[in-house]
Amino acid sequence: SEISERLRSLQSSITAMFSTLLFDCNRSTPIYHGYIVLLSTFMIRFVAFGVLYSAGLFLVPLDVTFDLSRSIVSFFPSIYGAFALISALCAGYIQDFLANRDLPISMVFTFGGFLIGIGMVLSSYAQSIAAVLCYAAITGTGLGFTGFSSAGLCSQWFKKRKGTTLLLAMSGNGFGSFFYAFALQTLLNYFNETGEDCTLDSASFIACDSWRQASRVGGCFSFLMIMIASPFMRLPRLGEVEEHESKGVYLGDTKADNRGSLATARTAILNDPTELNHPVTTSEVNADLSYDEQDEGLIELYVEDDDGDDDDKEGADASDRKVSQGRRDSGVSVLSSESKQGKRSSGASVLSSGSNRSRRPSLISAKQTMMTKTFGILVFWEVASSLTYNNFFVHVQAFALDVGLSSNDGAAALSLSGLAMVISGLTLGYISDRIGHIRALQSATICLMLTVLAWPHCTTRTALFATSFSYGYFAFALPSMPLAILTNTYGEVSQTYMLTLIGIIHAAQGPGKFLGPAITGFCYDYYGNYYSGAMFTFVVMLVGNITLLFLPSTAWQLKSISEKYSAQFVFSQH
Repeated sequence: SEISERLRSLQSSITAMFSTLLFDCNRSTPIYHGYIVLLSTFMIRFVAFGVLYSAGLFLVPLDVTFDLSRSIVSFFPSIYGAFALISALCAGYIQDFLANRDLPISMVFTFGGFLIGIGMVLSSYAQSIAAVLCYAAITGTGLGFTGFSSAGLCSQWFKKRKGTTLLLAMSGNGFGSFFYAFALQTLLNYFNETGEDCTLDSASFIACDSWRQASRVGGCFSFLMIMIASPFMRLPRLGEVEEHESKGVYLGDTKADNRGSLATARTAILNDPTELNHPVTTSEVNADLSYDEQDEGLIELYVEDDDGDDDDKEGADASDRKVSQGRRDSGVSVLSSESKQGKRSSGASVLSSGSNRSRRPSLISAKQTMMTKTFGILVFWEVASSLTYNNFFVHVQAFALDVGLSSNDGAAALSLSGLAMVISGLTLGYISDRIGHIRALQSATICLMLTVLAWPHCTTRTALFATSFSYGYFAFALPSMPLAILTNTYGEVSQTYMLTLIGIIHAAQGPGKFLGPAITGFCYDYYGNYYSGAMFTFVVMLVGNITLLFLPSTAWQLKSISEKYSAQFVFSQH
C-alpha cells in the first residue's frame, strides 16, 4: 500500500543517512548490518534497563512524599517490570505482524521510546500515588516495546557464537544500570535544595521532592537515545546471515523479494568437486556430539512429504540431499532439495525461488512449539525467577539507608551491580559458548542463591559493594541465557513465530516482576528487616534451579520434534 511504501522509504532514508558514517573506505559496500543492529540493541537496552534497574532510587523519596508503607511504594518499580514484560508479548506479535508484511518493525521501538519519555515526565507531576503508578504503567509499556523486545531481534542476525553476540548486546543492561544509577542520584542531589539526605527521618519534606525534576530529565534523555537507535532495527533478509557467516560462499543479491540467489548459491555449492557425504541425521549427530555441542548444534531442517503421492515427489528426491564436507567443516549447512514449482503440501516446507517473503516459513506452528518440553520448562522457570530477580535491585538503596549507610552508598552499590553486568556480558558469553547455555544458567543461579543469603548481613560499605557486584555479575545470565536456549532450539523450526515466542517468555515473567519486590517490601514492613525477604528470594531461586535439571538439550528437543512431525534435520557445528 501507499502508506507502507512511505514508511519503508522513510526508514531507508534515515538508515542511509547514519549508515554512511559506517562505511569501510576500502570497500563499496557498508559493514554487515547485523553489527549495526547489535549496536542499536545495546543502546536501546542501555536506556530501557537503566530506567528499570534505577527505579529503586525513587523508593524512599516516594515513601516520604506520599507517606506510605514500603510494600505499597514497591509497586512503583514492580509496575515498571510487570508492564514491560506483558507488553513485550504484544511487541513480539506486532513485530512478526509487520515483518510478515514487509513493514518496518523499527516503528515498535520508536513508539516505545515515546512511551518511556512521556511516562517519566507525567509521573513527575503526579499528586497522588495512584497517578504515579498509572504513569509508571505507561513507562513500563515503553520498556517492553524497546529493551525487552530487542534481544530476540538481534539474536536472529547471528548463528555462530550466538551466546557471545547476544550477551554483548545485552551488556547494555549493565552499562545502563551503571550510568542511570549514578546520573539519577547526581540529579537527586543537584535538585535537593536543602543538602539533607533523603531518609525516612528527614526533617524537611523538600529534601525528598527532588525526584520530580530528576524524573523529567531522565525521561527526556531516554526518549532522545531511543530515537537515535530505533531506525536501524530490522530483521535480516533471506540469506543475509548465511552470506556473512559462510566466509566465502557468495549468495548474490539478498533482497527481500528474491530467493533465487539462495537457490543459485546452493546449486553452486553442490556442484563443488569436493567430496560429498551422505545426509546427516539427528541420530547420527547425537552419537558423536558432546553435551555442550548438542546444546549448541543446529540447523537446517526439511519436513518430508507424508502423503505418499508420487507426483508430489517428482521434484524433491530426499536421497539427493548431500552436504559438502568442506562447507560443513567451515560451519555451513546446505540443504539440497528442489520442489515442484508452486507445490507445498501441508506437511512440507521447502525453499523455492519466486517467493517474496524475507523469512523462511516455520516448519511447526506456534502452538506446536509451545507444547514442547523445552518451551514449557522455560516458561515455568521464568515465572519462578521473575519473583526474585528484581528484589535486590529495587531494595538495595532502601536497605543501605536502613543499616545506616547513605543514599549515595546505595546508589553506588546499584552502579556497581551494573558494572558487574558489563563484565559478565564480556565473559559469560565465552563461558556459555564453551560449556553450553543450560549449564551456564544453572551455575549462575546457584551463585545468585549464595549471594542472596549474604545480602542481609552486609552492614558495611565494603560488604554491600562486594555483594552488589556479585549479584550483578551472575544476575546477568538470567534474562540472556533463556533467550539463547530458545533461539538455538526453535530458531529454524519456528522462525515465523520467533518474536512472538520470545514475547511469551517475557510475559511469563510479568506476574513475578509485579509481586516479587512487593512481597519483599511486605516482609520488611512485617518483620522490620530484610532477612525474611532474602530467605523468600532464596527459596524461590532454589525451586527454579531444580526445574532446570529437567531442561533437555537442543539436540534432544530437535530430535523429538523430528520424530513427532516427520522432520529430518541436518546439523552443522558452529
